[in-house]
Amino acid sequence: MTGKNIVEFEANKSIDGTEVFEARFASHVVDELMLEFEPKHSGPPLVILTGGAGTKEIHPTPLRGRDGRFAAHFRPPETCSSLRVSMLRGVKGKLVKVKLIGHPA
Repeated sequence: MTGKNIVEFEANKSIDGTEVFEARFASHVVDELMLEFEPKHSGPPLVILTGGAGTKEIHPTPLRGRDGRFAAHFRPPETCSSLRVSMLRGVKGKLVKVKLIGHPA
């Protein structure tokens, strides 16, 4: 569901340290980033946001009781226009969906 305050990307892509998921979008002020992986194929993701303030590397934390889901909250919010998702430590994962929650810049 992509709405006024949510930007959502259907990824359905296997990623690892060399194979990544990349997306570009209109500049967005991001309060929260959510990643959804297949539960049996998830791992420690690495997200790189690029935008107005430069490049920021993020290590989202797993959500308790929600296998394959990771999230990161930003205080203050980050302004970005592209993202790149890969995995750490040579682990492979199947990225299903990426959500950015915030508002247009």
